[in-house]
Amino acid sequence: MPLPLQTILQDRYRVEALLGQGGMGSVYRGYDLRLQVACAIKENTARRNNADYVEEITQQFEREAVILAGLHHQNLPRVTNYFKFGDEQYLVMDFVEGEDLAARLERCKHFTEAEVLKWIMQVCDALTYLHTHPRAPIIHRDIKPANIKIANDGRV
Repeated sequence: MPLPLQTILQDRYRVEALLGQGGMGSVYRGYDLRLQVACAIKENTARRNNADYVEEITQQFEREAVILAGLHHQNLPRVTNYFKFGDEQYLVMDFVEGEDLAARLERCKHFTEAEVLKWIMQVCDALTYLHTHPRAPIIHRDIKPANIKIANDGRV
């Protein structure tokens, strides 16, 4: 069940809209009341559906938060906070204003070769950064058009 709109988390983050839901979590557009900026809030919902693996899923999400917070790349959103609220876990990231590639594909149907090459080169640059990360290779396990956002300035 998604969080009600206007919910305040940690006395800091206001939930403004549900952006997407999947088997592992929900993502919301939020607003950081302290810094007065939009943010994305990822909620770990996998724990609800996997009672036998709650501890493992909890630890995995926490590890993900720590790893993501250490990443700095122009084509990856910055992770700014991780916290538990009640029985749930949350990750706070930069909100990227724009449209995901799935929505753009549905809306536009045709793109120039130059547009597509520009996007795919940025995706490949981010993946190279992840796969060659100095601490350990990081493998993104859910690359799909719905998870690729085209910012209003054209950056992936």
